[in-house]
This record gives sequence, structure tokens and C-alpha cells, in this order.
Amino acid sequence: MVVTAADLQSLPILAGEVKVQPPGGRALINVEVIGYSTARTHVLAARVMGADVRVRLVPVRWQWEFTGDDRGPFSTDQPGGPFPDVSVHGMYSKTGLDREVRVAITWMGEYQVGGAGPWILVNGNATTPAVSAPFETVAAPVRLVDGPLN
Repeated sequence: MVVTAADLQSLPILAGEVKVQPPGGRALINVEVIGYSTARTHVLAARVMGADVRVRLVPVRWQWEFTGDDRGPFSTDQPGGPFPDVSVHGMYSKTGLDREVRVAITWMGEYQVGGAGPWILVNGNATTPAVSAPFETVAAPVRLVDGPLN
């Protein structure tokens, strides 16, 4: 028995969510907007060619796009994380509505026939998309003031 990349892609893979910081639907221009994925390794039960198999899915690559930022798409081999982790971020130089962080996650698969025995590597990968909630980029004007701020 062989589990193929097509079998892997047909599974209900748990892609997780894309989170954005700062939270609240607004981010400042010229300041890093942090993105991270909650995708994690998980095991699914499946039936392939009449046999029960367990499939372990491991996220191995993240292709990021911070829509409308100045950098463009980029790839990482880590999901990023919340502040103070800024390993995955975008930066915007202009204000705008309906910004999103999109990611295509590449999954490596291994399978085990009948719930026992060794894990066998699937030849090929699966990919799943995930998108953050939309947010707005805003400016925070700087002003000189006379005296201390209280």
C-alpha cells in the first residue's frame, strides 16, 4: 500500500489560523506588523485502498504574503510567533483598508497502516491556504509639544 501526495491533499488538513499583531484590526504604518501561523503537527485517520491508515501531517514551509506591504511574498521554515517574535512580519508605508496576511502552508506526510508499525514517508507534499482577518493600516502623526506629556 502507498499513500500518495494526491491522497494527502484530499485529507481534511487542519491548517490552523493566521494571527496578526497588533490585534484589534488596526496597525501603524512604518512599524512591523507581526504574522504567525497556528498550524501544528497532527494525525488524521483515513481509509486508503480499503485499509485503515493514520496520517501524520507536519507543516514544513510557510509562503507568506502581507497584502499591500512593501516587501512582497517570502518563505520561512517556521510558523513565526507572537511578540516578541518578529521573525515573520510585514511593513506598510501607506495607509489602507482590507489588508490581510495570507499563507500557503506546505505539509509533509507520513502514514502508518492499521495504526501500528513504522511511519512511512509520503512521496510528495500537500498545501493548504490560510488568511488572517482583515485589518487597516493607519498613520500616527508626530507633533511637537511645549512641555512634558502627562
